[in-house]
Amino acid sequence: MQKGLCPMQPWTVEFLRRYHRFFDLKSLIAYRRALIKERQGLLGYGDAVAVTMKWPIRQTIRIRPASNDHYTFLEIFEDEIYNPVCRLATGVKSIMDLGANIGLASLYMLSKHPEAKLVAVEPDPGNFKLLTYNLKGSRFADRGCAIQAAVWSSSSPLEIEDSGSAGHVNQYRVKPIREKGQSRGLVSGTTIQKIITVSGFETIDILKVDIEGAEVELLKGNVDWLDRVKWMVIEFHEKSRSQCNFDALMIEHGWKILDESPRAVVAGRM
Repeated sequence: MQKGLCPMQPWTVEFLRRYHRFFDLKSLIAYRRALIKERQGLLGYGDAVAVTMKWPIRQTIRIRPASNDHYTFLEIFEDEIYNPVCRLATGVKSIMDLGANIGLASLYMLSKHPEAKLVAVEPDPGNFKLLTYNLKGSRFADRGCAIQAAVWSSSSPLEIEDSGSAGHVNQYRVKPIREKGQSRGLVSGTTIQKIITVSGFETIDILKVDIEGAEVELLKGNVDWLDRVKWMVIEFHEKSRSQCNFDALMIEHGWKILDESPRAVVAGRM
C-alpha cells in the first residue's frame, strides 16, 4: 500500500455505492457527514441538510437525516415504489398527492410527467414546511402547490396523535379531537371533494394516497369522486385495506388492481 493512504471504511464504500448516482460530490460529502453526526447523536430530529440531486431530479432539496426522511428518500428514489403507476399512466395532466410528507414523491412524479400539475396535501407543520420549500425551490415550482390539511371523511378540526417515539418518525396519524390522549397539535381536516374543488382539476390522472390509516376515512361514505380518478396508488396500514372494503370498491367502480407490492397498490381503469 502506498505510504499515507489507508483503505476506506466499509460503511463509506457502501454509502458511495448507494448514493453516488443521486448527489453531486459536495452533497455526497455533506450528507455523509450529517449521517455520521446522526449516528453520534449530534443531530436533532428537525435539523435539515440541503443536498443537490442530479438524478432522477436536478435540484436542491432539504432533508432531515435524523428522521424517517432518510428511509423515505430510499423508497422513492432508490426503490422507485411509484414507478409502476408512473409507467402505467400516460398523458398525465393532473396529480394529487395525499400525505405528501416533505414532497419527495411529488417531485418524483412531476419529473416523470412533464405536462402534469400537482396538488400536495400534508397536515404536519414540520413536514409541510419542508414540502413547500422543496416544491418552491424546484424547476417544477410553477406546476405544484401545497395545502396544509389532513384528508378525512368530513371537514372538521383534528389532532395529530403522539407517535410515542423519541424522535425520527415523520409520519403521523390524525384523529377526532373528541378522543382523549396526547397530541402534537391541531390540524384542519378536509374532504377529498373539497380538495378537488380547490385544485380546479376536472379529473385526477394520478391519485397517490399515503395517509397513515386515514384511507379508511377517505373511502367511506360517498365515494362518487372515484369516478373522476383514472389511476390510484395507495399504501395501506394495518388492516385498513379490508376495513375500507377497497377491493370491493374497485370492482364496483370498474377498476382493476394492476400492480401490487407490500408497500403500494396500483389500481386504475383501463
